[in-house]
Amino acid sequence: MKKIVYLLFVAAAFLLVACSEEPVGQTPTNGEVPSSVTDPKVENIAGGAIIYYTLPQQETDISYVRAEYLYKGSMKSSKSSVYKNFIRIEGFASTDAVEVKLYTVNHSEVSSDPLMVTINPLTPPVFNVTSSFKYEPDFGGLKVDWENETGGEMVLTLMAYDGEIEGYVDKGAVYSAAKQGSYSFRGFESIPTQFGLYVRDKYFNVSDTVTFELTPMYEVAIKTDKFARVIDIPADDMTALGGWGFEKMWDGIIGDQGWHSVYEGAAPAYFTWDLGSVMKLSRFTVWQRTNIPYINSNPKIFELWGATEYEKGKDENYWKKGGEWETDGHWVYLGTYEVEKPSGDGPDITNEDREVARNGHEFIVPLAIKPIRYLRFGSHLNWSGGCGVHISEIKYWGDDSVKQ
Repeated sequence: MKKIVYLLFVAAAFLLVACSEEPVGQTPTNGEVPSSVTDPKVENIAGGAIIYYTLPQQETDISYVRAEYLYKGSMKSSKSSVYKNFIRIEGFASTDAVEVKLYTVNHSEVSSDPLMVTINPLTPPVFNVTSSFKYEPDFGGLKVDWENETGGEMVLTLMAYDGEIEGYVDKGAVYSAAKQGSYSFRGFESIPTQFGLYVRDKYFNVSDTVTFELTPMYEVAIKTDKFARVIDIPADDMTALGGWGFEKMWDGIIGDQGWHSVYEGAAPAYFTWDLGSVMKLSRFTVWQRTNIPYINSNPKIFELWGATEYEKGKDENYWKKGGEWETDGHWVYLGTYEVEKPSGDGPDITNEDREVARNGHEFIVPLAIKPIRYLRFGSHLNWSGGCGVHISEIKYWGDDSVKQ
């Protein structure tokens, strides 16, 4: 019985304390109308404007500033924190003047009288982007370059004319927020084709379509039946783990197999192979061991060189990094490439990471590179910090019809 009385006493005391506590959080004010912002100044920007203002100085219950304006027949609104002295309005598809009403709003959601401001948006980003388009034939398609000064999010869509329907159909799209963008659309025959390009932003503003005719460059997957390992370069990595032969890098099998070196020397670890004939390469794809991606000896950073012929009978020093082979007039530097993990270099591997690894990592050979026959691969870094590699597969594309 004493225990019950004690518990009742504690409960009553708790209720008494709770009832006497101060309210937590902002206490709503009455229905008084807050003062308006003053001294508005407009900075017109591409597709919108930034409006600067002065907030009421003596009122402490202002929550935010709201802008209201009529656009495409419907009322739109934007908000800005009380901790800012400006509000940004974007998404306009024209340079027409827009009347904007600015309100201060207090903690009771009571709005001030409106302050009228006129903005004059500059040319929307989507139209600036289309005017910057530069396009040229690329292997199996076309390469498009553009400028996006604002860095705003956009989707660039490629269309091609379809004679059967006598109209254009979408053939591909790329998302970008880069200020300097470049992308190659592929999958087209090497015949004159009517193309169209247009841009859409996140506000669903769509640019006019830029149309033009272009003939994609011929491109095929390079056959591997004449590929062979070059074995007379002394500085090359000639190692192989048992059962993981060099030629398995082009046997068409992607997965937990391929070439596995056991190289333990200094970076870069070089290896060279013969494509069998002179050809102009356009791109290549490297596959890791897909069951253990982004770890161990999967390649991470590597360089690639090409030549139509090379000096035979030279010693090891000739072929080392920085050796005479780099400047003997035969070898051309194709580039330094990096296998990137979408989620970053941390230890966790996401589903997206695995999907990218399964599809392979594609790299571009610069258009200016002349036809070559020999490729020299220099591994600078693998995913465990060394430079030895295990590669499941490498596949090349380009023009194999080059006259020998």
